[in-house]
Amino acid sequence: MCPICNEKCTGSHCWLCSTINYTIYSMKWALLLLFFVGCNNAEYQDFHDEQVAKILAEDRDNKELELIYLEEIMTAQENNDTEAFDFYMKEYMNVPRIKIPEYLKKDKRYFIGGRSLKY
Repeated sequence: MCPICNEKCTGSHCWLCSTINYTIYSMKWALLLLFFVGCNNAEYQDFHDEQVAKILAEDRDNKELELIYLEEIMTAQENNDTEAFDFYMKEYMNVPRIKIPEYLKKDKRYFIGGRSLKY
C-alpha cells in the first residue's frame, strides 16, 4: 500500500512510489559498479604487469637485434664492404621500434640499448 494515496502500489501512480523505485534502481547499478571496480584491483595489477613485461621484453629483443646489426654495419665500414653495409643497414632500419612511455623507462626491466653510428 502506498503511504500517500492508500492504493495498491504499482510504482508509477504517485511521486513517492516513483521516487522510491528510481532510487532503488539507481542504487542497484551503483552497487554493481562498485563491485566490479573495487574487487578486481589485484587481478588488474597482475594483468597490467604481465603486459608491461611483454612490451619491455619485446623492446629489449628489438634493441639487442639492433646492436647486432650495428656491429655488422661498423665491421662493414671498417672493411669498406658496401654490399654488407647496405644489407645490414636495411635490416637495421626494418627492426620494429616500440614507443615506450616515459614512466615505463623508469622500470627496472627497461633496456636502454643503442650505440652511436657514423654513416
